[in-house]
Amino acid sequence: MLARSAEDAALLLAAMAGFDPRDSTSVDSQVPDYAAELAQPLKGVRVGIIREFFGEGLDPAVGKLVQGAIETLRAAGATLKK
Repeated sequence: MLARSAEDAALLLAAMAGFDPRDSTSVDSQVPDYAAELAQPLKGVRVGIIREFFGEGLDPAVGKLVQGAIETLRAAGATLKK
């Protein structure tokens, strides 16, 4: 498990993001405060759902959990696109 919550993931991303002098493709720019963004409403946020991930071979229990997460996002105001 990488993170137990969105806040954990935001803190981890903040620690990993940013300029790396050993990476020639890295850009020296300010790292956003990802954790602070978690308090922003989801109204107007568009979330893409990849249809092909829900086909044959998807464990029904996993599909049910993902559908629950999709409904949570929708209830929070996000727009979902398949």
